[in-house]
Amino acid sequence: MTAQLKLAEIISARLCHDMAGPIGTVSASLEMLSDGGPDAAEALEIARDAAKAMLSRLRFVRAAWAVDGAELDAQSIRGYCVDVPQARKISFQMDHLQGSLGAPMSRGVLNVALLAIESLPRGGNISLSGSENDGVVVAIDGNHAAWPNGFAALVADAESAWPALHDSRTLQAPLTVLIAQQSGLKLQFLMAGPNGAVPPPLRLAKA
Repeated sequence: MTAQLKLAEIISARLCHDMAGPIGTVSASLEMLSDGGPDAAEALEIARDAAKAMLSRLRFVRAAWAVDGAELDAQSIRGYCVDVPQARKISFQMDHLQGSLGAPMSRGVLNVALLAIESLPRGGNISLSGSENDGVVVAIDGNHAAWPNGFAALVADAESAWPALHDSRTLQAPLTVLIAQQSGLKLQFLMAGPNGAVPPPLRLAKA
């Protein structure tokens, strides 16, 4: 149970980190509101934005990490992704993502999408294509775009994801591999771009 406990601890730390900023913003805004004055209207708007950010984050986490997932189509997946704070400088192409995806595939795609977002620290483009039966291909492109160090080794050997759970900052790579495995899915890197200039696309398919 040591590895599972470590995973629970890291996820808890990650959620606390993600929620701390918006909660602090809401708290500070409420204090400004209680004082009244000319900044009250602005404080209310700031509080609303922070509350919306918290709800969006929790909505994404529930869909991506919880077991009671739902079938999602391209529009629904885009709706989840654009609300991730790090996605503000990222464009999403999903025109070639066909039909609805079953709950396990939807959950897997959301986790790969979140990892893709984290792999574009300076923004860029994420494209998703494919279908439930053929598998979904996720490609990233942008300035300093790169899958996390060591992620290829985790993809090649899913069991190595457990010892790769170190901290909340690097959680998403091993968690994506573990969720794919638990959902009966397989991750696979496709051919890399010319001269390695573009990170190789990642394919998620039924095992």
